[in-house]
Amino acid sequence: MKKNRLIIAGILILSILVSGAGYILYRFERSIPPEYRIYDMRNTAYFALIENRNFDALLLYSYLLMQKKIPIYYNNRGLVFKRWKMYRMAIREYSKALEIDQYFDFAYLNRACAYELLGKYNKAIDDYTNAILLWPDREDLYIRRGKAYLSNKQYLDAISDFNTAIKLNPYRSDGYFNRGNAYIKLQLYEYAIRDFTIAIDKNPMNNEPYFMRGLVHYYLGEYDKAIEDYSSSIRIKPINTNAYNNRGYAYASKENYEKAIEDFTMAIIINSPGDANPYYDRGVCYAAIGQYENALRDILKAKELGYPVKKEVIEEIKSNIKKSK
Repeated sequence: MKKNRLIIAGILILSILVSGAGYILYRFERSIPPEYRIYDMRNTAYFALIENRNFDALLLYSYLLMQKKIPIYYNNRGLVFKRWKMYRMAIREYSKALEIDQYFDFAYLNRACAYELLGKYNKAIDDYTNAILLWPDREDLYIRRGKAYLSNKQYLDAISDFNTAIKLNPYRSDGYFNRGNAYIKLQLYEYAIRDFTIAIDKNPMNNEPYFMRGLVHYYLGEYDKAIEDYSSSIRIKPINTNAYNNRGYAYASKENYEKAIEDFTMAIIINSPGDANPYYDRGVCYAAIGQYENALRDILKAKELGYPVKKEVIEEIKSNIKKSK
């Protein structure tokens, strides 16, 4: 009985201490001038944003905007909407930031990115141009605008921007890589190979230039070189569906169907349940080596996944199965 009373007394004392501490903290907070409380909340909002606590960040920035309309608050609230893929809402926030401060470079960059995600490349290009006017010596801005030009099929403008980026910083690999992509669109394959090779020299652990150079070699019918580049891409990034698919095409073009089947199988495993293409391509390879039942299974699977398989193809494989029995 005495023990129970001591426990109850301890709990009461602890409750009084906690309540007292809470009251002291409350009085301390109220004693802080309002501008310092806002400063603390601004830090809290910022850390919520960088820690991906998006809902908390949205609430905090919304509260801060009720106190004062500051461009960075609108910009950061836009970042939350962008993370939620609410791109139009994000654009609205960035635009509000720019209404207050037309020289706010980050708002131009973030709005350009949102426009790109909506496929509005002309608007993105305009925003990147405004950012470049503010920061004319930043090579990454030319690369960003160049990529927007590339998406907008303005290939010569893209190349011009990548040239400027390379001039500003010849040590970056992505200027060469992106210019190589633009050269592919213009079917200037030798120029593309040259740029991808430079990009590889500058950053040999990036799988993408190997992949794209392999694609160009494949277009040129240089299948061994294509296979070598796709293999390098896979070594750097083993979970690489497109590289396995494309290497499979190169092997199939050399009539090395067994190797092609291995690569299409890897593409299927990585991309499971995957798209229809590797099933169809593997089915074609199985048919080429006379494994018609495997071919039929894959072709039907490709059809199930939405590949436009012609009826005659299925009928021909079924006919070959009957003949082989």
